[in-house]
Amino acid sequence: MKRALIPLIIICFLGFIGWACGEEWNATKDNIESNKTTNDITETFHFPLDINKINVQSMAVEVEAYDVSFGTDYDETVWIYNISGGKEYLGNLPYGVVYKKFTIDDPIHYAYNSEIHLEFSTSRTKNVTIIFYNKNGSIYSESYNKKTNIHVDFPWSPENTTKVEIIIRKKCGGDCVFIDGNYVGILNEGDGVTIFTISGREATNYLSDGSITVFIDKSNDYSDDYIQIKRITVRVFYTNKSGIGGAATKTLVPLGAVIIALMTIPIIVLKRLNS
Repeated sequence: MKRALIPLIIICFLGFIGWACGEEWNATKDNIESNKTTNDITETFHFPLDINKINVQSMAVEVEAYDVSFGTDYDETVWIYNISGGKEYLGNLPYGVVYKKFTIDDPIHYAYNSEIHLEFSTSRTKNVTIIFYNKNGSIYSESYNKKTNIHVDFPWSPENTTKVEIIIRKKCGGDCVFIDGNYVGILNEGDGVTIFTISGREATNYLSDGSITVFIDKSNDYSDDYIQIKRITVRVFYTNKSGIGGAATKTLVPLGAVIIALMTIPIIVLKRLNS
C-alpha cells in the first residue's frame, strides 16, 4: 500500500508545480540572416491562444545578433520653453538610452510664440520627430536632424491641439528594437542574445489582436549598421483562468518559494506512511 502511494504522491507533486508556476508559449524565427546586412528586420509572430482565457504574467523577446556596435554614446538633456518664454526641463536621455518619447498633454502651456521650442544640452546631431494631434482627429508631424535648438510652428492654433508627442533618437549608435511600434530597447554590443522583458499588462495589450511584430532598426551614427540578425524568439508566460461564474486569477509566485514549499509535502506524507 505504501509503495503504491509513492508514485501517486510524486505525480500529484509534479502536477501541482506545473499549476502553480504557469505555462509557456514560445515561437522562433531562425536563420533570419545568413550574413551581415544593413537591412532593417520585421518579423510578425501569430499568437494562437485566446487572450481572454489566460492571464499573461510576462513576455520575453530574445534577439540573437552579431557584430553590434554602439558607436559613441553621450548624455543628452532636453528643455522646452513655456508660453511665457521660461525654459522648463523636459527630460533626459542618459548613457545607454538612445530613444525616448515625451508626451505633452497641455500644449497651450508650451506654445511659445505659437511654436514648440526645444533646447538641447549638446551639439550632437539627433533625429527629432514632433507630432501634433488636433481635436478633430487629424495628425501632423515633422522630423529633423538637428544639433541644437528646434523651433516648430503649430500647424493649427494651440487651442485646437489636444497633445504633442516629441520623439528623440540620438545619432550615436545602438540598434533599436520595437514591438508593435513601441520602443523597448537596443541590442547589446558585440555578439550574443539580447533579452527584452515585457510586463504582463503590456504583453496583454500587444497580444490582444492575436499577433505581435518585432522591428529592428539598424541605425548607427550617421548610416545604417552592418550587423547580422540570426534569430528572434518570443516567450509568453501565462496561467489559465479558471473558476465558477468567472475568471479566477492565479498569482505567479517565485519559483524557488514554490519548489521549497512543495518539496515538503511528499516528505511529510512519506514520513507518516513509514511511521
